[in-house]
Amino acid sequence: MPAVSVIIPTYNTNNYILKTLQALKDQTFKDIEVIIVNDGSTDNTKEIVLNNLSDAPFPWMIIDQENQGASAARNKGLEVAKGEYVYFLDSDDYIHKTFIEKMYNTAKNRDYDIIISGFMVVAPDGKILKKFENKCNSTMPISGKTALKLRLRRDIRIIVDNVIYKKELLTTNHIKFDPTVRQFAGDVLEFSFKAFYSATRVGCISEALVFYTRRPNSASTQHTKDNLSGHFNNLLKTYRAIRTYIKDNETDHELLALLDEYIGFRLTKILFFLYSIGEYSSAEEYKKEVMPLIQKSSTRNIMEKFLKFLVIYYPKLCRPAYLMYNHLTNLKHFGEEIHDKIQLYKISS
Repeated sequence: MPAVSVIIPTYNTNNYILKTLQALKDQTFKDIEVIIVNDGSTDNTKEIVLNNLSDAPFPWMIIDQENQGASAARNKGLEVAKGEYVYFLDSDDYIHKTFIEKMYNTAKNRDYDIIISGFMVVAPDGKILKKFENKCNSTMPISGKTALKLRLRRDIRIIVDNVIYKKELLTTNHIKFDPTVRQFAGDVLEFSFKAFYSATRVGCISEALVFYTRRPNSASTQHTKDNLSGHFNNLLKTYRAIRTYIKDNETDHELLALLDEYIGFRLTKILFFLYSIGEYSSAEEYKKEVMPLIQKSSTRNIMEKFLKFLVIYYPKLCRPAYLMYNHLTNLKHFGEEIHDKIQLYKISS
Protein backbone atom coordinates (compact mmCIF):
# COMPACT_ATOMS: atom_id res chain seq x y z
CA MET A 1 0.00 0.00 0.00
CA PRO A 2 1.46 3.38 -0.97
CA ALA A 3 1.69 6.06 1.68
CA VAL A 4 -0.02 8.72 -0.44
CA SER A 5 -2.33 8.55 -3.45
CA VAL A 6 -2.10 11.67 -5.60
CA ILE A 7 -5.30 12.21 -7.59
CA ILE A 8 -5.18 14.60 -10.56
CA PRO A 9 -8.31 15.44 -12.57
CA THR A 10 -7.42 16.92 -15.92
CA TYR A 11 -9.31 18.52 -18.77
CA ASN A 12 -7.49 20.28 -21.63
CA THR A 13 -4.51 21.43 -19.58
CA ASN A 14 -1.79 20.69 -22.13
CA ASN A 15 -0.17 24.08 -21.40
CA TYR A 16 0.17 23.37 -17.67
CA ILE A 17 0.23 19.68 -16.81
CA LEU A 18 3.89 19.11 -17.69
CA LYS A 19 4.97 21.29 -14.76
CA THR A 20 2.51 19.43 -12.51
CA LEU A 21 3.92 16.03 -13.47
CA GLN A 22 7.54 17.14 -13.24
CA ALA A 23 6.92 18.43 -9.72
CA LEU A 24 5.72 14.94 -8.75
CA LYS A 25 8.73 13.26 -10.33
CA ASP A 26 10.99 15.63 -8.39
CA GLN A 27 9.46 14.81 -5.00
CA THR A 28 11.93 13.79 -2.29
CA PHE A 29 9.28 11.37 -0.99
CA LYS A 30 8.82 8.42 -3.35
CA ASP A 31 6.21 6.19 -1.68
CA ILE A 32 3.31 7.53 -3.73
CA GLU A 33 0.96 6.45 -6.47
CA VAL A 34 -0.36 8.90 -9.04
CA ILE A 35 -3.86 8.60 -10.48
CA ILE A 36 -4.68 10.86 -13.42
CA VAL A 37 -8.34 11.03 -14.42
CA ASN A 38 -8.62 12.34 -17.96
CA ASP A 39 -12.02 14.03 -17.96
CA GLY A 40 -12.66 13.91 -21.69
CA SER A 41 -9.78 16.13 -22.82
CA THR A 42 -9.91 17.10 -26.50
CA ASP A 43 -6.33 18.38 -26.71
CA ASN A 44 -3.08 16.40 -26.31
CA THR A 45 -3.14 16.32 -22.50
CA LYS A 46 -3.25 12.50 -22.44
CA GLU A 47 -0.24 12.20 -24.77
CA ILE A 48 1.76 14.56 -22.55
CA VAL A 49 0.94 12.42 -19.52
CA LEU A 50 1.90 9.16 -21.25
CA ASN A 51 5.18 10.57 -22.55
CA ASN A 52 6.20 12.32 -19.36
CA LEU A 53 5.43 9.53 -16.90
CA SER A 54 7.08 6.75 -18.89
CA ASP A 55 10.13 7.01 -16.60
CA ALA A 56 8.29 7.98 -13.40
CA PRO A 57 9.81 6.66 -10.15
CA PHE A 58 6.36 5.71 -8.81
CA PRO A 59 3.38 3.62 -9.96
CA TRP A 60 0.77 5.54 -11.89
CA MET A 61 -2.36 5.07 -13.95
CA ILE A 62 -4.50 7.13 -16.26
CA ILE A 63 -8.28 6.71 -16.31
CA ASP A 64 -10.32 8.00 -19.23
CA GLN A 65 -13.90 9.15 -18.82
CA GLU A 66 -16.38 11.35 -20.66
CA ASN A 67 -16.37 14.95 -19.52
CA GLN A 68 -18.21 15.10 -16.19
CA GLY A 69 -16.32 17.82 -14.35
CA ALA A 70 -13.46 17.85 -11.85
CA SER A 71 -15.65 16.65 -8.96
CA ALA A 72 -16.66 13.43 -10.72
CA ALA A 73 -13.04 12.93 -11.79
CA ARG A 74 -11.77 13.29 -8.22
CA ASN A 75 -14.42 10.85 -7.00
CA LYS A 76 -13.30 8.33 -9.64
CA GLY A 77 -9.71 8.66 -8.47
CA LEU A 78 -10.76 8.23 -4.85
CA GLU A 79 -12.56 4.98 -5.72
CA VAL A 80 -9.35 3.33 -6.92
CA ALA A 81 -6.85 5.00 -4.56
CA LYS A 82 -4.88 2.57 -2.39
CA GLY A 83 -2.89 5.05 -0.30
CA GLU A 84 -3.11 5.57 3.44
CA TYR A 85 -3.51 9.28 2.69
CA VAL A 86 -4.97 10.96 -0.40
CA TYR A 87 -3.99 14.23 -2.02
CA PHE A 88 -5.96 16.06 -4.72
CA LEU A 89 -3.77 18.11 -7.06
CA ASP A 90 -5.19 20.16 -9.92
CA SER A 91 -3.47 19.71 -13.27
CA ASP A 92 -2.54 23.37 -13.65
CA ASP A 93 -0.94 23.64 -10.19
CA TYR A 94 2.31 22.23 -8.82
CA ILE A 95 4.12 21.61 -5.53
CA HIS A 96 7.52 22.13 -3.93
CA LYS A 97 9.78 19.07 -4.07
CA THR A 98 9.53 18.55 -0.28
CA PHE A 99 5.76 19.01 -0.06
CA ILE A 100 4.66 15.37 0.22
CA GLU A 101 7.60 14.43 2.46
CA LYS A 102 6.90 17.20 4.96
CA MET A 103 3.15 16.76 4.90
CA TYR A 104 3.07 12.96 5.12
CA ASN A 105 5.79 12.61 7.76
CA THR A 106 4.15 15.23 9.96
CA ALA A 107 0.71 13.66 9.54
CA LYS A 108 1.98 10.11 10.09
CA ASN A 109 4.16 10.88 13.11
CA ARG A 110 1.38 12.81 14.84
CA ASP A 111 -1.53 10.67 13.62
CA TYR A 112 -3.35 13.55 11.93
CA ASP A 113 -6.57 12.94 10.04
CA ILE A 114 -5.88 16.02 7.91
CA ILE A 115 -2.86 18.24 7.37
CA ILE A 116 -2.75 21.68 5.73
CA SER A 117 0.10 23.75 4.27
CA GLY A 118 0.44 27.32 3.11
CA PHE A 119 0.39 28.12 -0.61
CA MET A 120 1.33 30.70 -3.19
CA VAL A 121 -0.82 32.13 -5.97
CA VAL A 122 1.30 32.35 -9.12
CA ALA A 123 0.88 33.57 -12.68
CA PRO A 124 1.35 31.04 -15.53
CA ASP A 125 4.94 32.29 -15.90
CA GLY A 126 5.64 31.45 -12.25
CA LYS A 127 5.58 35.01 -10.91
CA ILE A 128 4.35 35.01 -7.31
CA LEU A 129 1.16 37.08 -6.96
CA LYS A 130 0.21 36.28 -3.35
CA LYS A 131 1.60 34.20 -0.53
CA PHE A 132 -0.49 32.60 2.20
CA GLU A 133 1.33 31.16 5.20
CA ASN A 134 -1.24 29.79 7.62
CA LYS A 135 -1.33 31.01 11.20
CA CYS A 136 -0.90 27.75 13.05
CA ASN A 137 1.18 25.80 15.55
CA SER A 138 2.76 22.96 13.58
CA THR A 139 3.36 20.83 16.70
CA MET A 140 -0.11 20.96 18.23
CA PRO A 141 -3.15 19.21 16.73
CA ILE A 142 -6.51 20.93 16.68
CA SER A 143 -9.97 19.53 16.13
CA GLY A 144 -11.56 19.70 12.72
CA LYS A 145 -14.24 22.08 13.99
CA THR A 146 -11.60 24.42 15.40
CA ALA A 147 -9.82 24.36 12.03
CA LEU A 148 -13.09 25.25 10.30
CA LYS A 149 -13.59 28.21 12.62
CA LEU A 150 -10.07 29.41 11.83
CA ARG A 151 -10.83 29.00 8.15
CA LEU A 152 -14.08 30.94 8.32
CA ARG A 153 -12.25 33.73 10.17
CA ARG A 154 -9.71 33.57 7.32
CA ASP A 155 -6.82 32.80 9.68
CA ILE A 156 -6.04 29.69 7.64
CA ARG A 157 -6.67 29.23 3.91
CA ILE A 158 -7.88 26.00 2.35
CA ILE A 159 -7.89 25.21 -1.35
CA VAL A 160 -8.03 21.82 -3.01
CA ASP A 161 -4.23 21.57 -3.37
CA ASN A 162 -2.93 22.38 0.12
CA VAL A 163 -4.61 19.59 2.09
CA ILE A 164 -3.81 15.89 2.54
CA TYR A 165 -6.53 13.65 3.99
CA LYS A 166 -6.39 10.26 5.69
CA LYS A 167 -8.34 8.06 3.29
CA GLU A 168 -10.09 6.21 6.10
CA LEU A 169 -11.60 9.51 7.27
CA LEU A 170 -13.22 10.04 3.87
CA THR A 171 -14.44 6.48 3.30
CA THR A 172 -15.78 5.97 6.83
CA ASN A 173 -17.79 9.18 6.66
CA HIS A 174 -18.85 8.69 3.00
CA ILE A 175 -17.37 12.03 1.97
CA LYS A 176 -17.22 12.73 -1.76
CA PHE A 177 -17.22 15.74 -4.06
CA ASP A 178 -20.59 16.94 -5.34
CA PRO A 179 -20.53 16.26 -9.11
CA THR A 180 -23.48 18.61 -9.72
CA VAL A 181 -21.31 21.62 -8.81
CA ARG A 182 -19.02 21.84 -11.82
CA GLN A 183 -17.39 25.23 -11.39
CA PHE A 184 -16.31 27.89 -8.93
CA ALA A 185 -14.96 25.59 -6.18
CA GLY A 186 -18.28 25.09 -4.38
CA ASP A 187 -17.63 21.34 -4.54
CA VAL A 188 -14.25 21.80 -2.84
CA LEU A 189 -15.78 23.97 -0.10
CA GLU A 190 -18.47 21.42 0.73
CA PHE A 191 -16.09 18.43 0.52
CA SER A 192 -13.43 19.98 2.75
CA PHE A 193 -16.04 21.28 5.20
CA LYS A 194 -17.50 17.80 5.72
CA ALA A 195 -14.04 16.25 6.02
CA PHE A 196 -12.85 18.79 8.59
CA TYR A 197 -16.12 18.54 10.51
CA SER A 198 -15.53 14.78 10.83
CA ALA A 199 -11.83 15.05 11.75
CA THR A 200 -10.51 14.64 15.28
CA ARG A 201 -6.88 15.65 14.73
CA VAL A 202 -5.87 18.33 12.22
CA GLY A 203 -2.31 19.55 11.73
CA CYS A 204 -0.87 22.52 9.95
CA ILE A 205 2.38 23.51 8.26
CA SER A 206 2.60 27.26 7.82
CA GLU A 207 5.19 27.06 5.03
CA ALA A 208 3.87 27.83 1.53
CA LEU A 209 4.69 24.66 -0.44
CA VAL A 210 1.92 24.69 -3.08
CA PHE A 211 1.83 26.82 -6.24
CA TYR A 212 -1.74 27.63 -7.23
CA THR A 213 -1.82 28.91 -10.82
CA ARG A 214 -4.16 31.78 -11.57
CA ARG A 215 -5.12 31.27 -15.20
CA PRO A 216 -6.13 34.55 -16.88
CA ASN A 217 -8.87 33.03 -19.03
CA SER A 218 -10.37 30.56 -16.56
CA ALA A 219 -14.09 30.84 -15.77
CA SER A 220 -13.42 31.78 -12.16
CA THR A 221 -11.51 34.91 -13.18
CA GLN A 222 -13.90 36.14 -15.88
CA HIS A 223 -16.43 38.68 -14.64
CA THR A 224 -19.29 37.92 -17.03
CA LYS A 225 -22.97 37.65 -16.16
CA ASP A 226 -23.04 33.88 -16.76
CA ASN A 227 -19.91 33.21 -14.70
CA LEU A 228 -20.94 35.43 -11.81
CA SER A 229 -24.49 34.04 -11.79
CA GLY A 230 -23.12 30.50 -11.84
CA HIS A 231 -20.76 31.33 -9.01
CA PHE A 232 -23.57 32.91 -6.99
CA ASN A 233 -25.97 29.97 -7.41
CA ASN A 234 -23.33 27.32 -6.74
CA LEU A 235 -22.09 29.13 -3.63
CA LEU A 236 -25.63 29.52 -2.30
CA LYS A 237 -26.36 25.85 -2.97
CA THR A 238 -23.14 24.86 -1.19
CA TYR A 239 -23.93 27.13 1.75
CA ARG A 240 -27.34 25.53 2.22
CA ALA A 241 -25.88 22.02 1.98
CA ILE A 242 -23.25 22.83 4.62
CA ARG A 243 -25.81 24.40 6.99
CA THR A 244 -27.98 21.29 6.69
CA TYR A 245 -24.95 19.07 7.34
CA ILE A 246 -24.02 21.00 10.50
CA LYS A 247 -27.59 20.89 11.81
CA ASP A 248 -27.81 17.15 11.14
CA ASN A 249 -24.52 16.46 12.96
CA GLU A 250 -24.47 17.97 16.47
CA THR A 251 -25.26 21.60 15.69
CA ASP A 252 -22.40 24.00 16.48
CA HIS A 253 -24.00 27.45 16.71
CA GLU A 254 -20.70 29.34 16.66
CA LEU A 255 -19.74 27.54 13.47
CA LEU A 256 -23.11 28.37 11.90
CA ALA A 257 -22.67 32.05 12.73
CA LEU A 258 -19.16 32.12 11.26
CA LEU A 259 -20.41 30.33 8.15
CA ASP A 260 -23.08 32.99 7.67
CA GLU A 261 -20.46 35.76 7.96
CA TYR A 262 -18.02 34.04 5.59
CA ILE A 263 -20.51 33.13 2.87
CA GLY A 264 -22.21 36.49 3.28
CA PHE A 265 -19.05 38.33 2.32
CA ARG A 266 -18.33 36.03 -0.63
CA LEU A 267 -21.84 36.65 -1.94
CA THR A 268 -21.36 40.38 -1.39
CA LYS A 269 -18.26 40.31 -3.60
CA ILE A 270 -20.17 38.55 -6.38
CA LEU A 271 -22.93 41.16 -6.20
CA PHE A 272 -20.32 43.92 -6.34
CA PHE A 273 -18.94 42.50 -9.59
CA LEU A 274 -22.43 42.06 -11.05
CA TYR A 275 -23.18 45.72 -10.34
CA SER A 276 -19.75 46.64 -11.74
CA ILE A 277 -20.43 45.08 -15.14
CA GLY A 278 -23.83 46.74 -15.40
CA GLU A 279 -26.00 43.73 -14.49
CA TYR A 280 -28.04 45.86 -12.11
CA SER A 281 -31.37 44.02 -12.33
CA SER A 282 -29.78 40.59 -11.80
CA ALA A 283 -27.78 41.86 -8.84
CA GLU A 284 -30.87 43.46 -7.28
CA GLU A 285 -32.81 40.21 -7.62
CA TYR A 286 -30.01 38.20 -6.02
CA LYS A 287 -29.53 40.79 -3.27
CA LYS A 288 -33.15 40.50 -2.17
CA GLU A 289 -32.66 36.75 -1.81
CA VAL A 290 -29.59 36.98 0.43
CA MET A 291 -29.80 40.39 2.13
CA PRO A 292 -29.78 38.88 5.67
CA LEU A 293 -26.50 37.12 4.82
CA ILE A 294 -24.99 40.27 3.33
CA GLN A 295 -25.81 42.20 6.49
CA LYS A 296 -24.11 39.48 8.57
CA SER A 297 -21.04 39.33 6.32
CA SER A 298 -17.66 39.81 8.00
CA THR A 299 -15.18 42.44 6.78
CA ARG A 300 -11.50 42.55 7.71
CA ASN A 301 -10.32 45.89 6.39
CA ILE A 302 -11.48 49.29 5.16
CA MET A 303 -11.71 48.13 1.52
CA GLU A 304 -14.02 45.26 2.42
CA LYS A 305 -16.17 47.52 4.60
CA PHE A 306 -16.41 50.00 1.71
CA LEU A 307 -17.38 47.26 -0.76
CA LYS A 308 -20.13 46.00 1.55
CA PHE A 309 -21.37 49.57 2.11
CA LEU A 310 -21.64 50.18 -1.63
CA VAL A 311 -23.50 46.94 -2.32
CA ILE A 312 -26.07 47.60 0.41
CA TYR A 313 -26.62 51.34 0.09
CA TYR A 314 -25.11 52.71 -3.14
CA PRO A 315 -24.97 49.89 -5.73
CA LYS A 316 -24.82 52.35 -8.64
CA LEU A 317 -21.41 53.48 -7.39
CA CYS A 318 -19.97 49.95 -7.66
CA ARG A 319 -19.00 50.37 -11.32
CA PRO A 320 -17.03 53.64 -10.93
CA ALA A 321 -15.40 52.25 -7.79
CA TYR A 322 -14.42 49.10 -9.68
CA LEU A 323 -13.00 51.08 -12.62
CA MET A 324 -10.99 53.28 -10.26
CA TYR A 325 -9.65 50.21 -8.44
CA ASN A 326 -8.57 48.64 -11.74
CA HIS A 327 -6.87 51.88 -12.78
CA LEU A 328 -4.92 52.07 -9.52
CA THR A 329 -4.02 48.38 -9.77
CA ASN A 330 -2.71 48.84 -13.32
CA LEU A 331 -0.64 51.82 -12.18
CA LYS A 332 0.81 49.71 -9.38
CA HIS A 333 1.71 46.88 -11.79
CA PHE A 334 3.23 49.39 -14.21
CA GLY A 335 5.33 50.82 -11.39
CA GLU A 336 6.49 47.34 -10.38
CA GLU A 337 7.50 46.54 -13.97
CA ILE A 338 9.50 49.79 -14.23
CA HIS A 339 11.17 49.03 -10.90
CA ASP A 340 12.09 45.50 -12.05
CA LYS A 341 13.55 46.83 -15.32
CA ILE A 342 15.62 49.41 -13.45
CA GLN A 343 16.99 46.72 -11.15
CA LEU A 344 17.87 44.50 -14.12
CA TYR A 345 19.58 47.45 -15.81
CA LYS A 346 21.64 48.12 -12.67
CA ILE A 347 22.69 44.48 -12.46
CA SER A 348 23.63 44.26 -16.15
CA SER A 349 25.63 47.48 -16.04
